[in-house]
Amino acid sequence: MKLLLAMAMVVVVVAGSATAQEPAHVFRLGIIAPSETAISLVRQHTLPELARRGFIKGKNLAVEERFGTPEKIAELARTLIRTRPDVVIAVSELAIRPILEEDPTVPVVMSFIGSDPVKAGLAASISRPGGRVTGLMMLADLLDAKRLEILQEAVPTTKRIAVLRGRPPRHDRSIEGLSDRAKKLGLELHYFYADDPTDYPPAFERMRAERVQALLIVSAPDFAQDAAILSNAATQIGIPTMCEWDFMAREGCLLSYGPVNAELRRRTAAFVAQILRGVPAGDLPIEGPVTFEFVVNLRTAVALNLKMPPTILARADEVVD
Repeated sequence: MKLLLAMAMVVVVVAGSATAQEPAHVFRLGIIAPSETAISLVRQHTLPELARRGFIKGKNLAVEERFGTPEKIAELARTLIRTRPDVVIAVSELAIRPILEEDPTVPVVMSFIGSDPVKAGLAASISRPGGRVTGLMMLADLLDAKRLEILQEAVPTTKRIAVLRGRPPRHDRSIEGLSDRAKKLGLELHYFYADDPTDYPPAFERMRAERVQALLIVSAPDFAQDAAILSNAATQIGIPTMCEWDFMAREGCLLSYGPVNAELRRRTAAFVAQILRGVPAGDLPIEGPVTFEFVVNLRTAVALNLKMPPTILARADEVVD
């Protein structure tokens, strides 16, 4: 009897050891963006939040990243889908559509899209997307129009505003709202196109030739990545710049206004975690930004010999000295 009990205990111990040694299931997360900066922000904010929620890179989460210029996104999406991700974080519509074209069944978390995902045909509704796409949206047309308004308040003498955008059809929806707001404000908009850094020098030469008085850079991941280049080029020709993200102002733009980037990246993790736990993407309501941040760079103001109105400084969430 003692021998039988001892043998049973050995069987239990061995079975328990075997169970303990079984490898944990490893989930596969894909990330695709048209800029390295966007990927870096996902690493900085989204992955730590995923770890806090139980999905740890190198333990039960494998991460594949792809980033490149807009013309390279389709091929990058193709290589990413070959890794068979369980869910993909896609930054901007530029990245979302190629992923869905490669694999219409893979769940996609938008982080983020700048246009209305329903009008873009990516979701049936905001509250219940219904397909394979969910995540975060920012209505770039409304935000760019708001930035134009702030720019005029900060530099009230400006009337001729340069707008840096991608070549049509990129940013067409944003431009519609921007044009309407400019008319109401009595501003004259001049459009300059850039789809990669080689387009910047001729664009700024044209801005100098056309004697624009300020520059609005529309919402775009590739422009955000090149904030230091763009703001420096603008300062060299003596014009103030309004940008999208807080870090763009810290890198030299005179002004920035937009959602709190870190908060949005952390909220992205909540979508990913729910999908990895089995919730269909189409059941997760699409969300928008909650908090916004306004940053003024006084160093740039000094370089441009501009004095910021006290009302603008009082409204700023951060002033870069």
